[in-house]
Amino acid sequence: MKKLPIKLALPDGFLEEETREGYVVSAKMKELWAVQLDMVAEFQRVCDAAGLKWWACGGTILGAVRHKGYIPWDDDIDLMMMRDDYERLCEIAPKVFAHPYFWQTEATDPWSGRHHAQLRNSLTTCVLTFEVEKKYPFNQGIFIDVFPIDHIPDDEAQADAYLKRLEVTNAAQRRVRNLTFYTRRKSVIKSLHNYILHLVKYRVPAKVYPEYKQLDDEMEAAMTEFNATPCKRLLQWPALRKPMLASDFDDTIMMPFEMLQLPIPAGFENQMVVKYGKEWRTPRQTPTAHGGLIIDAYTPYNKKDL
Repeated sequence: MKKLPIKLALPDGFLEEETREGYVVSAKMKELWAVQLDMVAEFQRVCDAAGLKWWACGGTILGAVRHKGYIPWDDDIDLMMMRDDYERLCEIAPKVFAHPYFWQTEATDPWSGRHHAQLRNSLTTCVLTFEVEKKYPFNQGIFIDVFPIDHIPDDEAQADAYLKRLEVTNAAQRRVRNLTFYTRRKSVIKSLHNYILHLVKYRVPAKVYPEYKQLDDEMEAAMTEFNATPCKRLLQWPALRKPMLASDFDDTIMMPFEMLQLPIPAGFENQMVVKYGKEWRTPRQTPTAHGGLIIDAYTPYNKKDL
């Protein structure tokens, strides 16, 4: 019997297919959950040892409060940290996360830039279906998302200009990356055709990377622009148009999430209303933010035949 590449002890039967609230959670999805939960436990161990503060966010809060675990049709875990603690973790991460755990940012894995970190398990596979044909060179193991929290101006006009600048810069960087990695096709003729067009457009990664990295640096600088000025609102990328109140984080409470306990901002209700509406406590099955995923909890992403 195959063994998942994790350290976390799972409850008996956790990996079995299960029906939750009328939704069938497949055994394959349970394997994904198990690997993610193991990474949360490892993340918590590292943060506790370093004295770093963090919270669940987004759908993970929704799942913790409403389901005491995953939303049955969800496929990810989202965490967040204040920028100072996030930057500190980025500094120590290469030393404190040992294989198969991998702390992924643009600094540790070029071309992966998403302006937040992902903790990945390198012995697994989790590829977004719309990214498969690009065959990006970065780590694509199963992941959890870790988002930095930054300040956003209280003045609405200033905040709007700030957010538009972030959106434009991010779009420019994504465009460079999408043009750089040509689309492979199963047909040899189509792949060769795309490759020739790719070379004609001079999109050799080594040549283009300076442009990409400059945009990445500009984005990071812009995101942190107002952190030196106390603001009443906070921004958790990429939810640009759904700011949080700084007062939401005055206290922290612990919530059960599957077999773990996760820290949640005491003001989580404000965040849930802003992100999901006043009826957020009523379950509604919606597509995940990632779209489709190619998942293999037993095969490393760089050995998976995609």
